[in-house]
Amino acid sequence: MTQLIKTLTGIRTRNMKFLKLISLSLLILLGGLILFPEAKYAPYTPDDSYLADSANYNVPPMPEDWTWSYFATWDDTKIRWGQTERRDGEPSVLLIPGYTSSMDMYGEHVSMLAARGYHVLGLDLRGQGGSDRHRSIQPEKLYANNFGVYSDDVAELIDSLTFLKERPFVIIGSSFGGHVALRLVGDHDTTVDGLVLLAPAYVPNTAPFSVGLTKTMTGFAKLIGKDQHYAPGLGDWRPDGTDLTVGSDCASDPTRLYLRDTVFVRKPEQRVGGATNNYVRGMIKSGELLRSESYAAKLDIPIHMVVAEKDVIIDSAVSEAACMEGLPDCKLVKLPGTGHCLMLENDTVINAIYDEVDALIARLKD
Repeated sequence: MTQLIKTLTGIRTRNMKFLKLISLSLLILLGGLILFPEAKYAPYTPDDSYLADSANYNVPPMPEDWTWSYFATWDDTKIRWGQTERRDGEPSVLLIPGYTSSMDMYGEHVSMLAARGYHVLGLDLRGQGGSDRHRSIQPEKLYANNFGVYSDDVAELIDSLTFLKERPFVIIGSSFGGHVALRLVGDHDTTVDGLVLLAPAYVPNTAPFSVGLTKTMTGFAKLIGKDQHYAPGLGDWRPDGTDLTVGSDCASDPTRLYLRDTVFVRKPEQRVGGATNNYVRGMIKSGELLRSESYAAKLDIPIHMVVAEKDVIIDSAVSEAACMEGLPDCKLVKLPGTGHCLMLENDTVINAIYDEVDALIARLKD
């Protein structure tokens, strides 16, 4: 009996310590949210050395037949999109960039896909690239009352392009772009025939906090009026690194790795900062929807999912499980030695990705 009492006391003591730690973390977060109002926007200014290095960094342009256009969504948000020249018989592929990215960073990819015989389209998600921002006084912050709005925007574009019904049509979605592509298929009756998902973001990496605690904290931030604040530890855009000749855990190829930062230096109006409380919570909730059995059953078109071996940005295990166990028709491809930023990897990786596009199109033609 004495030993039992000691054991129970030890368990209770450890649980109390854990609860105190969580309570302290929440109190620190609460204090920070209440005491510190939203900071006035002050765009980052790189130093002269970094500016010089960025000026010499190669950002491949769009091909000569690329045309930019805009359309206004149901809430009058202006979305930038573009396409290469349409030719009879060509399959169409739509590029949806990931979080923070814009089509200005995808010129090389558009050219590579066009060289493989595709009619290529691409768009900037709302709040990113050349599309309208949520608030002009805080242009680097993303915000959405419902994450379905992102797929709604893409659906509006697709519905307006009636020629897509006459040819095989595939979407290539990178990271959050893959998340949006899945919501598009689940939320709308579209002409999309298949998806190629590149490290699709089902669940973000929320370390050091658990996903559940992060959802609770960002929900509390909304309750006290701080939904549009950056999540703890995040802020306006800063370069990923100052040495543009080395790789990182996101991608190994330095010749592509710093495309985003270089574009942000040259075009400050395209900058996107860290995730807001609203964005983090919205991503988690939308990911829960994607993984629900009833919703996954609606994603019944051919999907090729390409994942990174060393992904530190998302919980890749969740994405892989969704492909293998939840999606009705999903092929999983895991590329060795890669990081989350698959579109910024070396030529071998890029060609492996576009081989999957070719394979999916071939399936659709059979």
